[in-house]
Amino acid sequence: MAAPSPTSPAPTSVSDRFPLSQSLALGLLGLAMSLPLIWPFDPGVVAKMGTTLVAAALWAAVFLAAAWSGLTPRFGLAALGFGVAAAVVGLQTLSGQLAYASQGAITVAVLLSAALIAGLGNAAVRRTSRAGAGMDPHPWLDVAAAGLLLQGVIQVVFGLVQFALWQMPSLASWLAAHAPLYADLISYPSTGRVFGNLRQPNHYATAVALGLAGLAWWAPRVRVSVVWAAVIGMSWALVVCGSRTGMVQAVVAAILVLIAVRGAWRDPRWAALVAVPVLYALWWLALREADHLGWISFLDAVTRQLDQPVNARALIWRNAWQVFEHLPWFGAGWGQLGWGLQHAAIHHALHPLPLDNIDNAHDLILQLLAETGLVGTLPIVIVALAWLWRSARGWMQQGRAAPNDASPIALTAWMGVAFLGLHSLVEYPLWYLYFLWVFAFLAGWMDGFGRGEAAPVALTLPRPAALAVGALAVALVAKAGYDYNLTNTAYSADRVEAAAAIRQAQRSDLFFRPLIGFAVASSLQVRAADSHAELLREQAEIDRVSHAYGDPNLLIRRILLLSRLGHAQQALALARYTASSFWLYAPGLVKQFPAQAAQAGLSAAQTAPLLAALKQAPVLRRVVVPANH
Repeated sequence: MAAPSPTSPAPTSVSDRFPLSQSLALGLLGLAMSLPLIWPFDPGVVAKMGTTLVAAALWAAVFLAAAWSGLTPRFGLAALGFGVAAAVVGLQTLSGQLAYASQGAITVAVLLSAALIAGLGNAAVRRTSRAGAGMDPHPWLDVAAAGLLLQGVIQVVFGLVQFALWQMPSLASWLAAHAPLYADLISYPSTGRVFGNLRQPNHYATAVALGLAGLAWWAPRVRVSVVWAAVIGMSWALVVCGSRTGMVQAVVAAILVLIAVRGAWRDPRWAALVAVPVLYALWWLALREADHLGWISFLDAVTRQLDQPVNARALIWRNAWQVFEHLPWFGAGWGQLGWGLQHAAIHHALHPLPLDNIDNAHDLILQLLAETGLVGTLPIVIVALAWLWRSARGWMQQGRAAPNDASPIALTAWMGVAFLGLHSLVEYPLWYLYFLWVFAFLAGWMDGFGRGEAAPVALTLPRPAALAVGALAVALVAKAGYDYNLTNTAYSADRVEAAAAIRQAQRSDLFFRPLIGFAVASSLQVRAADSHAELLREQAEIDRVSHAYGDPNLLIRRILLLSRLGHAQQALALARYTASSFWLYAPGLVKQFPAQAAQAGLSAAQTAPLLAALKQAPVLRRVVVPANH
């Protein structure tokens, strides 16, 4: 059949407008943008790993289906940024800086997957710019934004249920007795703070804010009442989760809408999004007053903090900066910040000592500096700044939209990237892959607008290659699921099955090898009869696992080994670090240490200063939220 000419009437049937392959890809994209953020099931030894595997499966399927439908990645600066990060980690892996080469390889694969998804977002924008008359102008972006909006609305529903469960304990008891399935679908808010099915309130706030980003895309096309209802609900959700990040995100949402749309405050739809900070303040005041009147229990939960004589996050940032100062050129290695802290403490380069077991800097830039040094950070930052500048310039070239126009193509992407970017300055949401891949798609979306239609062919992944990459991604997700099941068996089964699972994992586990190493290292006992060679072997095994995990029992073993091997000052410095970082566990460690030291063959003179250091743990307390009866 001859191809239709440019002047031919646009097809009108659904099958012509949305072929099956494209419909499948669009449906999967909507699920990938939404389902992982509300997913309730997370069995196993790693927090949120079930959600991560669901997200990985969905994005692999999206990529494969999109390639089948003809949409393949176009690589811009966003994809380049992820590619540069992958190159940095790859070089660290090849140079032997990372204790587990498998983890370096997996990180490279994850970062390359983010580059491919960014390319997919870029291609989605380019595809819409060439939609013909009568065609849906933005099908890929429509679905992506709808996914964000849908999960944002569901977050509000989850928030209402969790808030009700906290306010009415009798309701929780009744549900547990008559509908126990509810506990599998939505988490109980044991701290009084709403967090949906995500790990913590800040993550919940970011998911709700992403719902606002999706709403910004759809606002001009839905009823005014729907826009206001969604905004009122999501503003309430940002308040009841108690996240200060959510408060900032509410302000940023309004600012970006005002920048994007002329006279936004005068349009009934856009005014709802502009009013988010005002609604946030009104909800806060209303809930605060209701709490004071005794109608609800609210303030105790949302103001829960660590009662420490220091600002906890400021101390984390200071510690990460000191690791960078200690290892300025190449850093401690990707994923090895905790090891870098131990290394700095042993060399007396860490003051003050941490007050928690820290494996992330809670700031993306500091994380890069501490783990990759200047050599790794500068290329990533340079590409990121170029990407931001090009996107901002493209937005400026498009100009501000009129209130009655379609949503500015830049707005949703900028909102989503801003929300996740701001969150990344105080925590590490991008280390959760279901956030990383959403961020990557939005980053590619930002990369794709405001530029000419012509694009170098070299920047497009050929369809056969895209199909092969998609098939490889599906295979890797299946392998990750198999490895996770094996790892869970190593931790949860009886001794015989666990030992068999560990042996099998040591041969074939790719994705969770550090966890298997942890299971083995945790069973090691330092004994007085151990020879020098045996002590060195034990130290190598425990040190390797310690690159990935900070654990008080592993640290005690490191202290014993350093002392036995004649490194008394390093052992003493590590004992002080352990007492400070694991102050909550220090009393128990102090009770166990004399017997462990005797078993390891330490003399009384060797044991005494180490025990004294462990006893010098800071005395802190947590503010406990009273149960609401």
